[in-house]
Amino acid sequence: MKVSVLIPAYNAEKYICRCLDSLLMQTFKNFELLIVNDGSTDNTQTLLENYANRFHDYHIFSIANGGSANARNMLLNEAQGEYVCFIDADDYVHPKYLEEFVGEADREAADIVQCQFNIVHEQEAFFTDETRSKKQTFDKIGFYEYFCSKKGYLNVVVLWNKIFRRKLFDGITFPLKKAIDDEYVICQVIYNAKKIIEIDSVLYYYFMSPNSQMRSKPSLNRINRLEVIEEQMHFFVSIGYKHLRNMLLYRYYSSVVSLCTFVKHNYPNEIQIISDLEHKKRSWPRALLVKEIPLQDKLLLIARTIFPSLFHRIHQKFEKVK
Repeated sequence: MKVSVLIPAYNAEKYICRCLDSLLMQTFKNFELLIVNDGSTDNTQTLLENYANRFHDYHIFSIANGGSANARNMLLNEAQGEYVCFIDADDYVHPKYLEEFVGEADREAADIVQCQFNIVHEQEAFFTDETRSKKQTFDKIGFYEYFCSKKGYLNVVVLWNKIFRRKLFDGITFPLKKAIDDEYVICQVIYNAKKIIEIDSVLYYYFMSPNSQMRSKPSLNRINRLEVIEEQMHFFVSIGYKHLRNMLLYRYYSSVVSLCTFVKHNYPNEIQIISDLEHKKRSWPRALLVKEIPLQDKLLLIARTIFPSLFHRIHQKFEKVK
């Protein structure tokens, strides 16, 4: 088996058919499809069963709800493919998603291939004709540096716009009960890779549903994002790449300051959390001393830290204008 496509699904009845239909349209056919129904309470199971005879190699696992990390760990244990890719149940993919991924990985002997993605809001699937030949090649350190940059972070930190050699996940498990479990493991997975390719083709469509992480209501789960960055920085130090840790300091202290404002405004009774954030915030000037952070970002950090409320209001207005 060449590719294992892994999908955790929870209460996905509104979107799962669109996701599966996009996989039925794949021009590359040598793949197995593994889906975990993660304790759904809606019609997800029935819809999944309706597709049982439409795929050559199709497996449904129905389990009690344990979260996406638990589902992904189970899917990885069951996967038989040389490559694996992860798709969220409310998203969908281009008909050439697997063909381009596998073709590039095989031609270049790449361990990871990463594509571009579009954010979509409509429930009806549509595809843009954006398969392109432009690509970049990275070694491990180069891809880490891309990951630490403003330009590359969002593309690199997620799993769903990539195909991986399955062996890269050997010994790695997704941490349970974390809102963004993929961001906890991506640095470890990259560490096991030697060659990474980023292609310019748009092959993945991320559906911005009302329940998406990127649209979530104010929640203390946002603190997970700070914890993720801390783990990433510790990981880079542990493997001897301190300059990568330094590159993340702007993102880290910006997150600390933003979370301080957020928790004080939305959860004023969370005294311990506020105290912990204020303690972390006190060391923000260290970011001004490292050469890896551009002057412009240092000035932004100064403004964000000294005038957080004003910075937040200006930033919100700027985002609305965009």
